[in-house]
Amino acid sequence: MRDLLKKIRKEPVWILVAVLGCIIYFLFDSHIIKPDINGNLTTGESTYGDLPFHLATVSRMAYTGTLPPENPLFSGIPLVYPFFINFLSAVIVIWGFSLRSSIIFPGMIFSILMIISLYFFYKKLTGRKSVAFLGTLLFFLNGGLGFYYFLKDVALKGKLENFITNPGAYPDYSHLFGQNIQWCNFLSRILIPERSVLLGIPMGISILYILFLKEKEDKKNLDWWFILAAVLTGLLPLSHTHTFIVFSLLIPFLAFFELRISNWKEWLKRWSIFGAITLVVAVPQLRLIFFHLNTSSTFFKYHIGWMSNPGILEFTMFWWKNTGVLIPLLISSLFFIKTYKLLTRLVWFSFFVFTIINLFIFQPFDWDNVKFLFWFAIIAYGAIAFLLVKLWQSKIFFGKILAAILVASLTLSSLLSIYREMNVSYQLFSKEEVDLGSWVRENTPFDSLFLTEFTHRSFASNLGGRKILMGYQGSLWVHGIKYGDRERDIKNIYLGASDAMNLLYKYDVDYVVIGPGERNVLKASEDFFIENFCLVKATTNYRIYSVKCGIE
Repeated sequence: MRDLLKKIRKEPVWILVAVLGCIIYFLFDSHIIKPDINGNLTTGESTYGDLPFHLATVSRMAYTGTLPPENPLFSGIPLVYPFFINFLSAVIVIWGFSLRSSIIFPGMIFSILMIISLYFFYKKLTGRKSVAFLGTLLFFLNGGLGFYYFLKDVALKGKLENFITNPGAYPDYSHLFGQNIQWCNFLSRILIPERSVLLGIPMGISILYILFLKEKEDKKNLDWWFILAAVLTGLLPLSHTHTFIVFSLLIPFLAFFELRISNWKEWLKRWSIFGAITLVVAVPQLRLIFFHLNTSSTFFKYHIGWMSNPGILEFTMFWWKNTGVLIPLLISSLFFIKTYKLLTRLVWFSFFVFTIINLFIFQPFDWDNVKFLFWFAIIAYGAIAFLLVKLWQSKIFFGKILAAILVASLTLSSLLSIYREMNVSYQLFSKEEVDLGSWVRENTPFDSLFLTEFTHRSFASNLGGRKILMGYQGSLWVHGIKYGDRERDIKNIYLGASDAMNLLYKYDVDYVVIGPGERNVLKASEDFFIENFCLVKATTNYRIYSVKCGIE
């Protein structure tokens, strides 16, 4: 054990943990409802849209004990989003930590686990520390050709100093909507807002390591590691659904290469047991997912080119701008990794994943196909790192220079994106809304239903842990939820229409919030609520009415 620890300490992975870990901590600290000097809670750009959803899920489970949680944006339907990472955060809140800490603590732990597991995965695949180091770095610093537009529009026009002092005035150069660059940097735009990847990627790497990289003393007998891999695979649907879908194809694909005429009985027994254990664990989660799919808008459709414009040239330019030299390098790597059979098989599978996401859309929001690209990227950067290390170590004239240029082209956009993300901040909740969230949590029954504007950031749900009738329409569309009828009813309620009272009965609303959004967007008739219901809380900008008080 002592010798093993000495070996581990000598690994360059700790340089990655130190450098990437510091960046990740800075982003978590600045993005997760950080209080400013006035008591407002702030966030970053990448988390402005998604963080409130996670806060609502964590708050609901922690403050009310509701499990499995309802959808925090639309009361009355189960939450199908992979919520296991948020469940861990809810447990941390129950232990007495703050909502902010409950997001940061597991986020940092699993981010570091991701760095370490990815490094040792690459090292086991290739036997090279240099490949493991570079592959891990490339994965976290991925980027396309956004840096070209930075050079053209900023650096070459003398605006570099302005970008340094005011990066928020410029776009994210790893995610340029105007240029249709959609595959954004993982570290700055994905890791923190897309919380389920914190579990999905380390779990996926662990499964692959146990099943196909770990030495087996006796292949005829099952071991506890094999059973653990089956259980972990079974837990993937609500840990990271996209990883489960990918692994449902990847594991059988890799297992097939273990089949021999001489061992087919043992092979069949082994993988049948694996499949049975996986299904026993996964089926309850899959039932929840399939129920949602049957009652929601289309999640699966045929569509060529993911988010590229129609046409072969447009498709080619789309992927060239989004990935740069990645795909040419990946194809070239196949000529150099022939002796590494598992890595070669993984690369061929990555091409399959890439093909599938260019033929089908798996969610209402096209962009969400990017969640399948994580595994394409994990495999691709391992193979590309091998090729670049070979190039660096070769005797080819200018080999080291060319390798450095290629690495720079793969990472420059990410560095611009990370710098910008570290220096952009938005207010998520005012001090008034923070206090209202505490009041809701302490003064209303845990199963209360609140009526609010159509927003993704509601103090009642995000900070108070209470149900809201309906949130932001865009977020509901992404989840495939049909909301049209309820949206119309809520508008009528706030207008004080003739059927408003009946609609409040229909939805069993307990409290109605009237604030800036309800007044300005929904044109709330405050006289209607004053005449019919009890005012239970009033602040500078908000009024909360108890519906049941007025009815009783």
